[in-house]
Amino acid sequence: RDRLFAAAAHATQQPLRFFFALAAVSALAYMPLAVTFSPWGWTNFGPVAFETTRIAHYAVYFLAGYAVGAAGLGRGVLDCDGPLARNWAKWLAAAALGFGLWAGSSTLTLGAWHEVPLPARFLAAAALVLGCAAGCMFALALALRFGRKRRAMFDSLSANAYGIYLLHYVPAVWLQFALLDSPLPAVAKGAIVFAVTLLVTWPLAAAIGNISLRSLLPGIKRVRSA
Repeated sequence: RDRLFAAAAHATQQPLRFFFALAAVSALAYMPLAVTFSPWGWTNFGPVAFETTRIAHYAVYFLAGYAVGAAGLGRGVLDCDGPLARNWAKWLAAAALGFGLWAGSSTLTLGAWHEVPLPARFLAAAALVLGCAAGCMFALALALRFGRKRRAMFDSLSANAYGIYLLHYVPAVWLQFALLDSPLPAVAKGAIVFAVTLLVTWPLAAAIGNISLRSLLPGIKRVRSA
């Protein structure tokens, strides 16, 4: 286990290396399921629903976050003056390219999934893996580059972020279902789901009490600036 965590922490020291490692591991977790079954299939357990082929993909990203934090906040990928923050514009281009590749390849798979030629299914699955990894890297780069000024509201959001993460899934999914037949455009539906979910889960997480990431994940180390 120690060797595994050491290897994961080492991979987070360079953004490009971390990107390729994340894409490779998530490809192993996602692509076999997506190609064999269907990326559009959902599984339901009571009020919780998730895309069946992404359950291992979610786990990979959760553990990737652990690896980044274990390297130390403010170090490696999370260095505010590091290569990821400095090259945010390049990661924007990579995220846009990844999204375009996924959107374009997905149009080839519309209809009955198992009637789609295997190369098209493989391309769509690979494009999702690359698009997700590039999008996450860009989001981190943007926050590191432009999110340096402290504000009281964002301090509260930061303190309750893990609680919001734990609570957001049910309202986010069910709001999407509630708006499914609405004539509103997709952008408006997305904005409503995001805003309402945040307004519900943020005060709820604060009321329950801040869930300490450090207490739950003892490998996390916070690096304080001098």
